[in-house]
Amino acid sequence: MNILMNGLNSFTGILLAKNLLKKGHRVIALSSGNPKRLNSLQKNELENIKNNKSFTLLVNNYNLDNKSFLYDFKENIDIFIIHGFKALDYKNLKLNSITLLKDSLLWLEPLPKLLKDRSCKLVTYTGTYFENFIPELQTPYSLSKSMGWLYVKKLFSEFKLLKYLLINPYGSLESKKFTASIINKWINEESVNLEFPYLIRDNMPAEFLIDDYINNIENFLDNNYSIREYSPSYIVETNLEFSLKFSSKLKNYGYQCDLNVSNNKLCNTVTGKNSVREKYIHLEDAFIEDYLKKAILNNKKN
Repeated sequence: MNILMNGLNSFTGILLAKNLLKKGHRVIALSSGNPKRLNSLQKNELENIKNNKSFTLLVNNYNLDNKSFLYDFKENIDIFIIHGFKALDYKNLKLNSITLLKDSLLWLEPLPKLLKDRSCKLVTYTGTYFENFIPELQTPYSLSKSMGWLYVKKLFSEFKLLKYLLINPYGSLESKKFTASIINKWINEESVNLEFPYLIRDNMPAEFLIDDYINNIENFLDNNYSIREYSPSYIVETNLEFSLKFSSKLKNYGYQCDLNVSNNKLCNTVTGKNSVREKYIHLEDAFIEDYLKKAILNNKKN
């Protein structure tokens, strides 16, 4: 199938494009063409994607006036994945939800007609697990994502619609997030200070998450649903439990993995609603071992 997507220049966007290509799909990526935020591993993976004969890059400035970005691509488009969102600092509580929504999605206005002319069957929208917070704990980012789904449902009402909420992903392409941070510190013989040891996350290897996302997209085309919201869950554990799991495996490579635990008792549970653990649990140990080997090797190169 021909699949149009945005949000390529991100940790999960790179994996999404890579796995779609691996499954034999043609990927047409809308992108600003600015990879400045990517680390060296991510840039290398992106270059591999760009060299794939089934990949097409369409540079797009995401302005409402830009209505011609699809005209140079003459083939039909079967699926459109709205994966990108302008929230580089998504934890910032001072963000304006309305402004964020406009900046991220207003450029979609001309898309329904363009996609209808290209025989598009399905539009998918990538959500965030932050949307599962109770109302008083919603962030500007999660609010804008929720409002964005309402907007997408209205704008693309003539298409089949799927919303898939990403839970907390970790993997070798990750950068500057919790898992990458603690592993890099341990590899560099630094102590890890857990500020929120009892904060609960729903963690999932990124490759498993993206694989499940793609499977949902492919299967959704074959069923009779017109609209669906899917909220995956993998393993619900505290930051402390998660850290101990990784430190126990990293110690096998000779690292000390010092861990300092604060007395902060914050314990906020945010989980998905649809468990996918049984599908992937047999692959987890191999995934973590591969992740750690790549992290150690990359650290030696740097």
